[in-house]
Amino acid sequence: MVTYKSSAVNSGLMPDLALAGVVLVRTAEVLISTATSEIATSVLTINDVLQMVPVPEGAQIIDIQIKIDSLMAPSGIANIGDGGDPDRYFENMNFPTQVKGFGYLTHANAGFNKVYQTNDTIDITFLSDQNDSGHTLTMNVWYKMQGSIDDES
Repeated sequence: MVTYKSSAVNSGLMPDLALAGVVLVRTAEVLISTATSEIATSVLTINDVLQMVPVPEGAQIIDIQIKIDSLMAPSGIANIGDGGDPDRYFENMNFPTQVKGFGYLTHANAGFNKVYQTNDTIDITFLSDQNDSGHTLTMNVWYKMQGSIDDES
C-alpha cells in the first residue's frame, strides 16, 4: 500500500468562512503518469490511497463530485472515504460504469452528515490493480462549516 497526496493536500487547508449560507468547494486534480512528479507511477495497486482533498476541522461534507478522463484498466474499483473510514462515502465504486465524465454520485453510504472533529482528507482507495497510466482524476468536494446554516439539524 502506498499513499499519494494531491497538490491540494500538499498545499494545505484553504481559509474557511463560517458565514450563514456559505457553501465552500475544494478541487483537486491528479495526473497518474510516470511523467509527473505528483503521482509518478504507472501502476496503482490494491489498497493504494490517493489523498485528494483536505477537509478542515468543523466541516460537514455536502457532496462529492468525481471525474476520470478515460476508463481505467482492468476495472477501476475504488472506495471514497477519509482517514477514519475509507468507504465513508462510496463503497466498491466502479469508475467505468459509475463515473462517466463529471457527474454527481449517488450517496451510497450515510457519511454525508459527518462533522469533522479534526483535519482530514477525502481519499480514493483502490480495490483493484490499475496497470495503465496517463489518467487524470478530478474531485470536487462541497462542504459547509459547522454552525454556518441556521436551520441545520
